[in-house]
Amino acid sequence: MRRAQAGAIAIMAAIVLPLLLGFGALVVDMGRLYVHRTEIQNAMDACALAASSQLTGLNAPTIFDAARLQGKALMDASRVGAAARTQVSVNMLHFQQDAFNLNNVVVEFSTAASGQPWIEATTASYSGITPQTAKFVKCSYQDTSATFYLKPFLEAFIGGGGGATVVAGEAVASLSPAQSGCIFPAAMCVGSTTKGSDPAAPYGITIGNRMTAVENPNSGYGTGNFGWLDFTPNAPTPSCPGNGAAELRCLMQGYGSCSVTVGTQVGQPGQVSSLQREWNSRFGIYTNNLSASQAAPDYTGYSYPTGNNNFALYKVRRAAHDAFQGSAGNNDVLNSSQLRTLGVSRRVITTALVNCSLWNSNGNATPTVLDFGCALMLSPVKNGGSWTADTAKMETEFLGLASTPGSPCVTSGLSGGTYGPLVPTLLR
Repeated sequence: MRRAQAGAIAIMAAIVLPLLLGFGALVVDMGRLYVHRTEIQNAMDACALAASSQLTGLNAPTIFDAARLQGKALMDASRVGAAARTQVSVNMLHFQQDAFNLNNVVVEFSTAASGQPWIEATTASYSGITPQTAKFVKCSYQDTSATFYLKPFLEAFIGGGGGATVVAGEAVASLSPAQSGCIFPAAMCVGSTTKGSDPAAPYGITIGNRMTAVENPNSGYGTGNFGWLDFTPNAPTPSCPGNGAAELRCLMQGYGSCSVTVGTQVGQPGQVSSLQREWNSRFGIYTNNLSASQAAPDYTGYSYPTGNNNFALYKVRRAAHDAFQGSAGNNDVLNSSQLRTLGVSRRVITTALVNCSLWNSNGNATPTVLDFGCALMLSPVKNGGSWTADTAKMETEFLGLASTPGSPCVTSGLSGGTYGPLVPTLLR
């Protein structure tokens, strides 16, 4: 009997070992599948959010290409120079080792969250959907290059196989009103503290009119002015330490203060100067060691030093990525190709509507934010040297309330509001 049982352990091991190896491979594969799926889903979420920022309802066919470019930029590890992203900010695959195949990232648009249908619209072809009706964007990706260990085992011992293993993800996003938003540090001075019934002049500010910055509060505020804004009058802004002009320069270089809500108490930082460098960067004009990698430009730097109702003309120049049309002295001016590559929406800004008249009698007053407005930065400002097509004033054009459907103002912030500015929001 002893001789009959000799080698039984070896036989059992031969039978059980492949099963143990298979279960081990299954455990490893499940972990790898979870990581790969999470990487793809994170990338698609970011893609959809970035792409949806362009769906503002403007009559501009280029929004489809702009949305696709914005969405894919977060996965593009090949960007160099001022367009480059830091390694940790680029979404990648396979435990962050491999780049996404950008040709396989599908960006589609629809008039409904459910699709009906999803259309891969471009500037050249957008049959079935228009820039004004495109309200939803979907990013999707299928990865067939992931390595798994159980599949070869099953193919060897069970048979079959030969097909690609697909790991996929998709996300849908749109714009919706926010509870809070990232607000440019400017206060549009209202003529009335109530919205009123005239949609062409909410809060007593006529849509299309120019508004001029007040740098010296002693000169007084009035309707038609905007003032610089201290979002934290009793403390420095955490992301932008310092006070006065230093804090404003930081906020202008970035995306403003991102915790502002209607009812927030604000102050004015007093006499302000030396904001030209950050202001001009949004027109693709750089000086004093500031670069596009630190402060991104808008899609166009074309200037409107005079006149009202320039927004329609701006949309044309934005679509063509036209550069600043004049001489900017010794400053570096980005050309059309650079604006096309590096540009984001930086001249259409979300602002606070404030009763600035309170500061005329008390410079330390802290009025509340009444609502959120939308404005267009009109021209770069002269900062020494020989300039043409410039202005000495920082001016904006009032475009209405940021919460109005179809508003060109899009910002970042906490979604889920009913009156706030539009922010990209994930739907699924």
